[in-house]
Amino acid sequence: MLELSDEASRYPRTDDTTREWDVPVNPVEKLRQIKRMDVYMNFQEYAKVAKAIADPKRVKILDLLSCGELCACDILEHFDFTQPTLSHHIKVLSEAGLVVSEKTGTWHHYTINQEVAQKHIEDTVHLLTHSDDCSCKTNSVCQQGKSTSTTL
Repeated sequence: MLELSDEASRYPRTDDTTREWDVPVNPVEKLRQIKRMDVYMNFQEYAKVAKAIADPKRVKILDLLSCGELCACDILEHFDFTQPTLSHHIKVLSEAGLVVSEKTGTWHHYTINQEVAQKHIEDTVHLLTHSDDCSCKTNSVCQQGKSTSTTL
């Protein structure tokens, strides 16, 4: 296991005009950044979920599913589009991990993946608020306390 030491002080630090990602980062600092990103937020997964819910029809599908499990025919009653269009929307939501499908006979029943939904909610709060573990923490603006704290 890599131990953190005074080695980090040998590498140049950024100034107010240089963005952190523009300067070479020592391996110890890079490991800290990667761990922080992985523990708190996977930006690609977050963006995938955000893109999936960027469509108003998919948001409405999630709203319907928030009441519980529904089959495709029950969801379709609330829309003015065809079953193939619903399949496309469900596929996008499923690929993002937000919706789980279970086939019973010829029917598909859909539910919200609560774990993924909760993670997205937590990541959104983390993304939109300043905290001690935010990814900008090494940014000079945050270190100087110029960033404002927001509470939801």
